[in-house]
Amino acid sequence: MLDPNIVFQGIECPKLRQQMKNLVEDLTQLCPSDSCVSATFKQIPDRFLADIKIASESVFMQARDQATVITDVLDHVKSSLMGQIEDWRNHRFAL
Repeated sequence: MLDPNIVFQGIECPKLRQQMKNLVEDLTQLCPSDSCVSATFKQIPDRFLADIKIASESVFMQARDQATVITDVLDHVKSSLMGQIEDWRNHRFAL
């Protein structure tokens, strides 16, 4: 698996960047071994936006969200992707 590609736009706080990086790395560990993971995190004047894409030979997963509080954004994209990862795991060996 390749290292995830993470882009930060308008987010300068090291603590916030580390939170986002940790989330992406944690999700990457749960994905198919041939996955490519890309994430973009943006801060515009009053909102945070996140877009995370996971692509492998067998599956494509994506989560996007925006909110005024970064923890809400991270919780929402994590929840969405965890559901998709669980669904992939439950069906990957189905005939």
